[in-house]
Amino acid sequence: MYPIVAAKITLGGDLKNTIVLKHPQVEPFHVEVSAAGDRAVVRDLGSRYGSFIDGTRVKGEGSLAQFATLSVATFKFT
Repeated sequence: MYPIVAAKITLGGDLKNTIVLKHPQVEPFHVEVSAAGDRAVVRDLGSRYGSFIDGTRVKGEGSLAQFATLSVATFKFT
């Protein structure tokens, strides 16, 4: 569990990320998530393989509502 209490959470293969994901389809800095009221804002950081909310590719920014699933490569976050 990674509560969004900081300004943002970053996910990617680089060790500087909040959540480090090791997978060939994960960029060093792949996606970031930040709090926005009762939702989370997901921003894909230009990854080649994409970030997905409930199966829909995030183009620029997307909104992650409660119980929605963020997918990055084979990793899933709800």
